[in-house]
Amino acid sequence: MLAMIFIISAVVMFLWNAIIPDITGWKAINYWQSLGLLVLFKLLCGRFGGHKHHGGRNHFMMHKFREKFANTTPEEREALKEEWRNRCGGWHGRKDN
Repeated sequence: MLAMIFIISAVVMFLWNAIIPDITGWKAINYWQSLGLLVLFKLLCGRFGGHKHHGGRNHFMMHKFREKFANTTPEEREALKEEWRNRCGGWHGRKDN
């Protein structure tokens, strides 16, 4: 795992130095700066290895919502759908569904 982080850091440094200075005029970075970028990315976006859990709380909450939604009357379902359409504005401008 540690070796992989160092390899990815070297790849980030190579890609940055090959692309970013020509496009933006920013300076090239060294190995330790690229490692710092990876750490910053990890802090902002989550773990390096992806999420290992399968479901967890999100799965539980979705199951609970589906169960609750299945036990509503058709009028209540339509009211909930309309409320979410108003909140979310539809999908890419679509107002149906």
